[in-house]
Amino acid sequence: MTSRLSPADIDKVSAGIERKNAMRVIEKKMLTAIHDGKNINLGNTRVVSAGDYRRVYLFNNLISEIDMSNGYITVYTMRKSATTKSRLNSILRNFTYPSISQTNWVWSYADGIPCGTDRTFGVHDLNCYRVGITK
Repeated sequence: MTSRLSPADIDKVSAGIERKNAMRVIEKKMLTAIHDGKNINLGNTRVVSAGDYRRVYLFNNLISEIDMSNGYITVYTMRKSATTKSRLNSILRNFTYPSISQTNWVWSYADGIPCGTDRTFGVHDLNCYRVGITK
C-alpha cells in the first residue's frame, strides 16, 4: 500500500523548495556582490564593501568579514540559525574553506573544529583548504 500526499502536504513541500531556491538566489547575489565589491541589500542579507574589505550582515548582525587582498575570512557564529549557517557556508565554500555542519544541535567545521567562537581563515591556517581567490 502506498501513501499519498495530501494537497496541503504538497503545498508545504513546494513552499520548502521555493524557500530553498530563493535562498540560493540570494546567496548567489551575495557572492557576486562580494567578488564585485558592490554594496547590496537583499532583504535580511546585506553586503558592505570598502576597498578590499567586505562585511556581510544577516538581520543587521555581522556574520563575516572578508579581506579580498589576502583571502582572510572571519566568520562570526554567535547567532546560530539555519540561515546564518547557509550564508556562511556559501561564503566558505566559495573560497574553498571548510564548511559548517550541525550534529545534535552542535555546529562544527568540516575540519573538526567546533564553532564555539569566531574564526579567521587564511593562508596562516593549517586547517584550511584554500586554493585561491577569484576576483
